[in-house]
Amino acid sequence: MISSEAFVLSLGLLLGGLATWAFKCLPDERWQFLASVPILKDSSGRWHGLNFTYYGLLTANALVFGAGLLIVLLGSLHVPTTVTLALILAVLLLCLPAAKWVARLVEGKSCTFTVAGAFFVGIFVAPVVLHFFNLVLPEVGVRRVPLVPALAAVMIAYTFGEALGRLACISFGCCYGVSLSAAHRFSKNFSVADTSSSRVK
Repeated sequence: MISSEAFVLSLGLLLGGLATWAFKCLPDERWQFLASVPILKDSSGRWHGLNFTYYGLLTANALVFGAGLLIVLLGSLHVPTTVTLALILAVLLLCLPAAKWVARLVEGKSCTFTVAGAFFVGIFVAPVVLHFFNLVLPEVGVRRVPLVPALAAVMIAYTFGEALGRLACISFGCCYGVSLSAAHRFSKNFSVADTSSSRVK
């Protein structure tokens, strides 16, 4: 079995390498659109399509990584994988819609989502869901999930997922940024050639 120290070191090296590459490459405009799917052709012969962005891919990868890390961390507490997956699903069923509700309530926007809003709701939902699980699990012959260590694991997994999700922001440049040409020289050091039209946070 891998030791805790080796696990943390491996994770740090992996994510450190990823972050180094991402800060240098993702501001380039070619890392905005992943693919385009043609939908229809208008009367002038021009195609209209649906764009898939690296923003979406990187955000999805961050969610998968966070969920995977939570499975590993709760596994170290001897929580069965099926219980962890059920816990993840229960929290997501409540938090994913909240990403839209909070954006509509706070920002007054009906066509956007906010990770911070989902997290805000998740802070209150996760302990309640864990408590409910601990009421049900003994009834089906499964031992209870230790509450405080499990919540610590949830926060660790969320933090890693949130950090990786920020790579999507670097890729798409959508969050309150300025052109690299107008940015501080420290920020420009992370840019690649010919990215004056890109945005940074």
